[in-house]
Amino acid sequence: YGGLPRTRLRKSGPEHLHEQAGEAIDAILTDEVLPDERFDAGNARRVLDYVLRHPAAELKVTMIGREVGLDPRTVDRYLDVLVRRFLFVELRNLRPPAKKTPRTSAKGFPADLAFAALANDVTDVGQQPDTVRGGLFEAFVMQQLRAHSGWSRTRTSLWHWRHVQHGRSHEVDLVLEDRSGGLVGIEVKSTSSVRTDAFKGLRAMKEHYGSRFRRGFVVTSNAAATPLSEDLWTIPADTLRTRAAWT
Repeated sequence: YGGLPRTRLRKSGPEHLHEQAGEAIDAILTDEVLPDERFDAGNARRVLDYVLRHPAAELKVTMIGREVGLDPRTVDRYLDVLVRRFLFVELRNLRPPAKKTPRTSAKGFPADLAFAALANDVTDVGQQPDTVRGGLFEAFVMQQLRAHSGWSRTRTSLWHWRHVQHGRSHEVDLVLEDRSGGLVGIEVKSTSSVRTDAFKGLRAMKEHYGSRFRRGFVVTSNAAATPLSEDLWTIPADTLRTRAAWT
């Protein structure tokens, strides 16, 4: 249930945890605004509820506006508000389409998994639809990478990658870029077994960026790290939170 301090410290059942996460969101979405910030808590909550129900999805502002009954420009403005209030994280495309705004090809993530669990009424992740379960797992991996980047000696930026070439789309869920331009691609699969086609996006990224590509990982719920080649690996999610998982 994420990293909310009070939620992590208290030993509570799912219903109480949901209540605590909801109270945290309500406290953040007050009508107290920053200077020059136009704000309506109801509109902010509608936009937030939508993006929390669709973790790791593309931010299609026009579609979000249609679903929540708001003008796309209003949705765009409230997404900015949610980022400033630390409720929402936006990952932009390492290679954004030409002549479009960066948000056009960005992906959205909950700032804390507890918020997405609340929006999707999650008590058992295994019982969720594939899209929700996969999105929550990808959000977990993204949050672990962001946490590690805060103390890592190697300074990195976090992106996702989508590139369309000759009518074909190539994607990698998450990408770390260091200051020299070196890239590490991370695909996220919420299954314990991985087929070789799970590396398709990583191979396309390696071909596209050449020597800038350093490593590629497919993160799964499996229990062991397995090399496919020198620079392509399958690793368990536990490697992101415990050193012992690497031994």
